[in-house]
Amino acid sequence: HEHGHHHRGHHEHGDHEHGDHEHGDHEHGDHGHDHGEHTHVDEGHDHPHGRHEHSHGHDEAHQGDRQRKDDQGNEHIHGSYHPHDPHRHHDSHHNNHLHYTHPHHPRNQDNMMRATCELAPNTAGSSPFTISGNITISQQKGGEGPVYFDLDIGGFDNSQETTTLYGFHIHENAVTNGDCGTAGGHFNPHGTVHGGPTDDIRHTGDLGNIRVPTDGHLTGYLIVDHAVAFTGEDKVVGKSIVVHALEDDLGTGGDAGSAATGNAGARLACCNIYSTVESAFRFNG
Repeated sequence: HEHGHHHRGHHEHGDHEHGDHEHGDHEHGDHGHDHGEHTHVDEGHDHPHGRHEHSHGHDEAHQGDRQRKDDQGNEHIHGSYHPHDPHRHHDSHHNNHLHYTHPHHPRNQDNMMRATCELAPNTAGSSPFTISGNITISQQKGGEGPVYFDLDIGGFDNSQETTTLYGFHIHENAVTNGDCGTAGGHFNPHGTVHGGPTDDIRHTGDLGNIRVPTDGHLTGYLIVDHAVAFTGEDKVVGKSIVVHALEDDLGTGGDAGSAATGNAGARLACCNIYSTVESAFRFNG
């Protein structure tokens, strides 16, 4: 599994014209959490562009969302998906280089613990969106490796935007009667302040933002997280997921709301996380 060697070996990280790379990040795929950082500031590396978009590998991002400007105003040309480069151990938080049809995508893996969350609009809200869909949560049996959140959701209206960020969190309570307000606060068993998903100090439930393209749908959008778990005090089964109306500022806003919720705004949709049992022939006792 060699990220850089399948590609143009001499390219610089800042070479924005290489159409078959995602910002050159294949050359440093082993650097850990910094790469997928939701603040988009990739402080640990020497390439000049500080912004890492985290949705460019899933299929909607290839429709009309190929160019975005980073903090310096540079255009990034997003290239094609590489089926031979699955990033299996890549710690990027939003690991959307991997298409959901690929055999290394967690939905196609055996030996996984799985849970599900059926997203539905907030019954107590007045959102113009009707957001719904399925979120599948998985981790290798035995609790090894990260937890994956595999999103098939839609109903966003981004017709006025190229892409839009929405806060996406695990909350501490199960939802009652579809009222997302009953989810309580962010899942925070360690009593910390709010942060981004790759921050050392964060709520367990701080999954940052999802990036929804113009068509308002995500299919196979993958979040990879190392703080949540299927067992122990960070167990997410029995908790809820909430999609918020605004971008999560990841705790960088400098006010009380930022330190608590990331100022992510109203609750558009939510669901309860239930464990799912694989069909009997896969069950090993």
